[in-house]
Amino acid sequence: MLASLALSFAPPPAATTLYVDAAASAANADGTSARPFATLHAARDALRSGVGRNTLRRVHVRGEHFLTEFALDARDAGSAAAPIEYASDPSSPARA
Repeated sequence: MLASLALSFAPPPAATTLYVDAAASAANADGTSARPFATLHAARDALRSGVGRNTLRRVHVRGEHFLTEFALDARDAGSAAAPIEYASDPSSPARA
């Protein structure tokens, strides 16, 4: 007796990556690698406004950011199907 096993795999979710660079200019920033946001606040606010909705959203952070006030709340978690991740940019790893 042969059993048939059918597996289905969901494709990985589409991804939207925003970039933040402390050395960047806020003028004309759009969050791309070439024109990164200058602040984490700008990236957070872009995501809250709907940028990349329904995709995996990544925020890659470059440089040193000295924050006096930066808050994330439930809006900034995304969902199980479309989470939001903040991490060091692979080209500019965090320092301890």
